[in-house]
Amino acid sequence: MKANVAVAISGGGRSLENLCLRSNDFGYQIKAVISSSHTCGGLQVAETFNLPVLIADFVKNQLVADDVARFLAENEIDWIVLAGFLKPFPILSQYNKKVINIHPSLLPKYGGKGMYGMHVHRRVLSEGDSESGATIHFVSEKYDEGDIIAQKKISIEGLKQAEEIASKVFELECELLPSTLHELVTKD
Repeated sequence: MKANVAVAISGGGRSLENLCLRSNDFGYQIKAVISSSHTCGGLQVAETFNLPVLIADFVKNQLVADDVARFLAENEIDWIVLAGFLKPFPILSQYNKKVINIHPSLLPKYGGKGMYGMHVHRRVLSEGDSESGATIHFVSEKYDEGDIIAQKKISIEGLKQAEEIASKVFELECELLPSTLHELVTKD
């Protein structure tokens, strides 16, 4: 039996789409979407895959935690994946070590509040790093400080633009996230 997964998004939904498209090959199924914005492009991806959506104001933390917990229970969710989700996600005791995030750097480098998307890739470029990569970690109370589950590195030597780094890292994420999620849910 496949694990039911909710994906939390704030942007275009490329990782959500990747997880949905790859789910036939792995031990999970995407069953719901949580969004921090009424206008993010990922909502169109959710609609395409006919997924129920919760859109919430993640500034009001306790109210949101109750709404999120109720939505997850209604949809029988086993695991939660933060994929381009830019708000603090409520810590729910019933999902201890069942909420993961993908980050576009080799944590602990270039993590924390404000370090997401192109901000990360520009920083990697400005620091002159020869490699970058992606990290999957458990979500904790602090941005990007949860225990690391998996990391994968790539060479970025010769790349001159942050957009080039972003493209290579996203390709890596498209492989790393589904396979790591599969490993986690099938161990459970």
